[in-house]
Amino acid sequence: MSGAPRRDEGHRANGAPQDQTQADGFIVAQDIGERKELARLTAHAARGGFVVHSLASGGYLLGRWGHSRELPSLHALSIALRQMGVVQA
Repeated sequence: MSGAPRRDEGHRANGAPQDQTQADGFIVAQDIGERKELARLTAHAARGGFVVHSLASGGYLLGRWGHSRELPSLHALSIALRQMGVVQA
C-alpha cells in the first residue's frame, strides 16, 4: 500500500487534511440564510404591491406599476424597500 492519500480524503495543497463537512456546511448555511432573507423581502415587497425578480447576474429587479429598478444585492434591495416604507427597520 502506498502512502498516497485516499481519493475520499480531502487534503489541502500542503497535504494537511481538510474537514469538508464543516466547509460545505458553512456554504449551505450561508445559502439558506440568503434564501430566507430573499423570501422575507419578497413577501414584504408583495404586500406593498412590488415584485422582486432574481437576475442571472446575481442582482435583483424591483418593480411596480410598469417601473423597475435593478439592485446589485440583497442589502441594496432591503435598503430600497425601507426607503419606500415597505420594510420597517
